[in-house]
Amino acid sequence: MSLATLAFALLVVVHPRGPGAISKCTGTPADGSLSGAVSLPHHGANFSSYSTVGWLLGRQHVHSSVYATLVEAQQDLARHYPDQHTVFGETGWPWGGSFPPHRTHRNGTSVDVMVPVRRADATAAFPSSLLNKFGYGIEFDHDGQWRDYRIDYDAIVTQLFAIDRAAHRNGIAIDLVIFDNTLQQQLWQARDGQRLRQRVRFSQTPAWVRHDEHFHINFAVDCGR
Repeated sequence: MSLATLAFALLVVVHPRGPGAISKCTGTPADGSLSGAVSLPHHGANFSSYSTVGWLLGRQHVHSSVYATLVEAQQDLARHYPDQHTVFGETGWPWGGSFPPHRTHRNGTSVDVMVPVRRADATAAFPSSLLNKFGYGIEFDHDGQWRDYRIDYDAIVTQLFAIDRAAHRNGIAIDLVIFDNTLQQQLWQARDGQRLRQRVRFSQTPAWVRHDEHFHINFAVDCGR
């Protein structure tokens, strides 16, 4: 990243467009652009960023309707599941376009959500740090286990239902969720997992990189197509 690009990203984050902004997206998550982007908050009562550095670099910008959806979903979760904490991963640049190392995330309609985890019988903070590439370097086994952390599938279900409801209130919808195909089979066994399976479309083929430490959401937003 050039110094000019870094300076612009920091400027946008320091002076982010507020919740009242209206974004305009073009194209698709794999080939598109974005204007009028909104930065996700760095943290809130029940959510946080995967990385302060990533947030400062401007790597958590989204379309305004996606921003509203995620904020409302967190408010819903705070009311009904006050002990549940969400960690948002990467989303995209303020201007959209190419977003290495991701193949998508180009028009503000893609969001990574780090999987909620538990240790023994207690909830735990997602272990994001520089040592594990801010969470993206973690590899859960096919049972959803990494060291003493286990994926909380029940929490994934409640997260996605909250996001789905908020999306419809904001005139958009979940288009696709990408999550490791083997781990999906355990997700269906969670509380209300089968109902989620019928409600939300999940990827049926493996992605180019394994999505085990996070699930990726593509939102259906009117981008002029």
